[in-house]
Amino acid sequence: MTGSCLHSGHVTPPAQVQERMPRKKEKHNVLENVQNDCGFAVTSNHPSSVCSWNKTPLRNANLSPEMRGVEQLTTADDQIYYGVMDIQIFGDRPTRLRMGDTMKAWQYSAIDGKLEDSLVLNESAPRPSSSTLSKDELLVEVISTSLNPADYKVPESTLIGRLMVARPATPAMDFCGRVVATHPTNSSFQVGQLVFGGYAGVGQKGTLAEYIVISGTHCAPLPEGIDPDLGAAVGTAATTAWQSLIPDTLQPGSKVFVNGGSGGTGTWAIQLAKALGVEVVTTCSTKNIELCRELGADEVIDYKKDDIVSKLRDRGKVFDLIIDNVGNSTGLYDRSSAILKPGGTFVMVGVGESLTLSGSFSMLSKMICAKIMGGHQFYFVRMQNSADFFRRIGKLMAQGEAKAVIDSTFDSRHDLHLLKFKITRHCSPSFSAVWTYLEYLAPIWGQALPLLPWVPASDKEVLLLRMETPVTQVTGLTHSSHCDPHVESEDIRAKSHLSPACAVRGMSASNDNALYPRSIQRIMFDTLISHITSHLKPRFAWSPRALQAQIPIAMSLSLAQNCVPSTFGPVLYGAEILSLEANLVTNYSASVPAAFRYTSPAVQLTNATFCNVTITYTHPGQNDNLVTEAWLPENWNERFMAVGGGGWVAGRFFLSYNAMNGAIADGFATITTDAGLGSANEPSSWALNSPGNVNLYNLQNLASVSLKDEAIIGKSLIKSYYSQDPQYSYWAGCSQGGRQGLMLAQRYPDIYDGIVAGAPAINWNKLVSFVYWPHQVMNELGAFPYPCEFDAIVNKATSECDPLDGVTDGVISDIAACFKSFDPFSLVGQSITCAKKNGTQQIISEAAATVVNATWHGHVTADGQRPYHGILPGADFTGNKPTSFSQPGIVMTSCNEKGCTDEPSNLGTAWFKLFIAKNETFDLTNMSREEYDALVYSGRQQYESIVETADPDLRQFKAAGGKMVTFHGLADNIIPPGGTEDYYKAVNEVIPDIQDFYRYFEAPGLGHCFGGVSGTPTGLFEQLRNWVENGTAPDQTPIQISVGNATHNRILCPYPEKSIFNDGCGDASKAECWSCSESLVKSNTTKRAAPIFHGL
Repeated sequence: MTGSCLHSGHVTPPAQVQERMPRKKEKHNVLENVQNDCGFAVTSNHPSSVCSWNKTPLRNANLSPEMRGVEQLTTADDQIYYGVMDIQIFGDRPTRLRMGDTMKAWQYSAIDGKLEDSLVLNESAPRPSSSTLSKDELLVEVISTSLNPADYKVPESTLIGRLMVARPATPAMDFCGRVVATHPTNSSFQVGQLVFGGYAGVGQKGTLAEYIVISGTHCAPLPEGIDPDLGAAVGTAATTAWQSLIPDTLQPGSKVFVNGGSGGTGTWAIQLAKALGVEVVTTCSTKNIELCRELGADEVIDYKKDDIVSKLRDRGKVFDLIIDNVGNSTGLYDRSSAILKPGGTFVMVGVGESLTLSGSFSMLSKMICAKIMGGHQFYFVRMQNSADFFRRIGKLMAQGEAKAVIDSTFDSRHDLHLLKFKITRHCSPSFSAVWTYLEYLAPIWGQALPLLPWVPASDKEVLLLRMETPVTQVTGLTHSSHCDPHVESEDIRAKSHLSPACAVRGMSASNDNALYPRSIQRIMFDTLISHITSHLKPRFAWSPRALQAQIPIAMSLSLAQNCVPSTFGPVLYGAEILSLEANLVTNYSASVPAAFRYTSPAVQLTNATFCNVTITYTHPGQNDNLVTEAWLPENWNERFMAVGGGGWVAGRFFLSYNAMNGAIADGFATITTDAGLGSANEPSSWALNSPGNVNLYNLQNLASVSLKDEAIIGKSLIKSYYSQDPQYSYWAGCSQGGRQGLMLAQRYPDIYDGIVAGAPAINWNKLVSFVYWPHQVMNELGAFPYPCEFDAIVNKATSECDPLDGVTDGVISDIAACFKSFDPFSLVGQSITCAKKNGTQQIISEAAATVVNATWHGHVTADGQRPYHGILPGADFTGNKPTSFSQPGIVMTSCNEKGCTDEPSNLGTAWFKLFIAKNETFDLTNMSREEYDALVYSGRQQYESIVETADPDLRQFKAAGGKMVTFHGLADNIIPPGGTEDYYKAVNEVIPDIQDFYRYFEAPGLGHCFGGVSGTPTGLFEQLRNWVENGTAPDQTPIQISVGNATHNRILCPYPEKSIFNDGCGDASKAECWSCSESLVKSNTTKRAAPIFHGL
């Protein structure tokens, strides 16, 4: 049967088609689009325009039942199209059928305020053209789409929103729709096929429109029998849940804790975890317990009735994985060590903090310190939409093994004010949101970072919007309460005044603290800083060699030919090369903040080309397996730079990759090594061969051997690749990287021409033993004060000691004067407001003052000796200061309503347990002072010659022409700067003309390598290079500090000189008002030298 319609009349299309097609008002003007009830437009210069509906089923056999029987529109030239059509008339019959040039799309009218107030319906938005489709792209007519929290957070976060999207832009990422057109070479999808998936982030393109262009890698066919609404509710929430499970690391029988199980991400996480054979414990409100059980949870905790960690604590450390869909507001991360297995993984999906600079850095620093300080893994989720995943989840849904939970639906025309009803907005942004915030509030980094998809977190409902025939009233809406989408419904029909347009239908509970899904990073923070959006290596950081699969660009033939394994021969005497890979990397871009280059400014690397050479080798007979990774850039500057590690990590992690990004941006060939320790961020996996037996080969590789190896390897690779040796060679590192730099100068003095050794972790045994010292004091006292007590004492010390140097700027520069004038015990008994006690009052205890005093003065033995320094007044003990970006100090306690327990850093506990006691279960909590002293002394006996790195004899380094600079922040909250000062003095005793080759800069206000109110000395590396290559020594180096909301320019001076404000200069914010002087003499003497246990 066929029907016909003219521009002056109509025949109704088949019901199924009519149901899915917007009705359009008739027009009768010649040469204009004539809208008629056939559902398509006729543009005509002829009085008779004819179209026909052939009763032929769609060819896609996988349509849901409601879509079967939808008929196709066929023209005389046998072209098949779907959706809204334009027929171009020439003569008596249509000669070409094409879609209209315009479509309806919701677009931002403003980026300022709530989403519903920031959108306008554009009824003549440009429609994507099928003629411009690339090979993998599809033109899709949208049936249903989901709005995620990312979409409404764009206009709410005005600054970020305006940087992310430019008007006009269309919101929404997830969708289900019908394929309208494909590229002629695309055989993976068929016209008429239903597909579901989503965009890879917030941007100009969105799915809240009649038509979209989407990559076939970001969607999959919708399985037969699945409603399109359910398909549209999959994308963000399900992908987030799957990637947060880190499925390749879970074994059947593993135990997973899902915090927030009744939201979208949580509901998917429960189902997918059970599909993996995993035991699931989850939380939700009372109302949703049965829902979580129905989805498969083995145990459900009512968070409204029970304190989660307190309820789980007695079971011990039983969870292999914790997924936090709620965020920092619960404090779960800070308390997770009580329930998370050693080496277990904590995945943060929701942040739980407001989208502020301090909140942003809080999350960054948690990930950094999980790496540096050791212990369990801390990961975040970054999105990588995958057609394979959508196919997998579609199969599970078709088999009835998983389902999208749609809480309620509503229909409307184009009144987007429906979207505002009872959307809970107190749930916090996700980590991706935080990172994007940092990208654009980048002055602290020195340069803006690259744009990453910004996706806030919330476990409230995702709005599911459906393009269909218009209706005129709301059918219901559930609003979220306390980040819980399954709460009481509220009828909002009476509140809306609907106007004609395409309908909006559905509200899905498909996003519980939804972080827009990105592939999980194996080394917590890697590509976040480095902006590597390529494939990730399992179990350790991404490698740019994975980028070789990306789109190639034109390059020099010789470079392409040289970047093959055969170019590089055996490179290391005494080692057996197990494998050598060489891959050319092209179109490589990254952004590196100044904070993570330490002594160089921020840099943007764009479209770089380099050869990635990765060598795996062993020292025969030692059963080790080391990996070095070198990047050899196309634009080589004839120089070589090796980069250091951090914490227990030698290299090949996020900090070293950041440094390598900066190195190739400046033209250096560069290298890093894992020292044979793999991706481990703490030593439990490699320290012991067996209980009682330390793997000394691994420790030696970390301490020194791998450093020599990588230098020899790197120079050999350079010679093979460029056919010449590097003119100059440099080392750059901080913390562990600083220790490595000093080890190179001490033990391998002729390898590098210049060395940057920042905040060096020398005196290793004393240092890591001291990291545990505050907790030893607390255990002896039997008291564990609230963090707010420590913070109050430190803040008071800062306010009193700040002006002692002559300038009030939030920086303690005169440490000696501070020790003499400030007494922490003077605050005992004062009342303070304590955040960890829900804002209630807390009295500063004598125990808190005792711990602070002990931490400032360092380890005191039972007989009154002081073998090592303490961290200094002004250093953030707890990491709670915004300027510390939550980089934790060494005085940390974990508190609940019952009180606090200590949370020692893994730097100290791992050293005592694994290397000194050689027993992973050794109990440190009940040691006497004598037992503590004995462990420290035993560590000195066993390991001083291996890893102490405190040899002051640098005469060979000086004779080889080497130059070295060291910097150390006086507000370092991990490594006492007194150890670095002592080392410099010791070298000076051996070599009186020390400043001819070695200079040390103390940085007031600078935290551990970065952070604090001071910036990093970003000009120091270039000054070192000028010293090495031109003989110009650095007499001072510029630095910036934050004073309130202002940035002040200062200078650092080479020790023993100090930066002094010139009286009468007037403006302390100008560097020219400061000069170098020896007038300040630092001392660690104090009127409270003893006893530390004041009054006890």
